[in-house]
Amino acid sequence: TSISDQPPKFEYANEAREFLREMHTMKDVAYKVIN
Repeated sequence: TSISDQPPKFEYANEAREFLREMHTMKDVAYKVIN
């Protein structure tokens, strides 16, 4: 995948979305463990 195919902003958005999804999953797990 070359830079001309996908602008860096789009790539960053995907990374951020994945990161947020992982954080959300970890939060759910932690919540279940605590309760």
